[in-house]
Amino acid sequence: MGAPTREPAAEDTQAMLRLLATRHDPNDVVVLRPPGEAGAAVAEAIPYTASHVQIDGRATVYVCSGFTCTAPTHSLQQLGALLAETDGK
Repeated sequence: MGAPTREPAAEDTQAMLRLLATRHDPNDVVVLRPPGEAGAAVAEAIPYTASHVQIDGRATVYVCSGFTCTAPTHSLQQLGALLAETDGK
């Protein structure tokens, strides 16, 4: 599932979280990895997020299913499409 990376209160992060909150799949897990020490702690606890970095100073999301994650995106439209692709997997 998604892993937005950026300050949690940032508007672009909040927009991604709102989109993710519209889903009703009990198997979804959302990991928010903020920058700095808090993000390092998340990466330590959830090692696969260590390579999930913020790009261009914007909220960045990676959609993971099974053991594979998509390329990062900043686009809400693309996030929606990626989530639709993972439905039922």
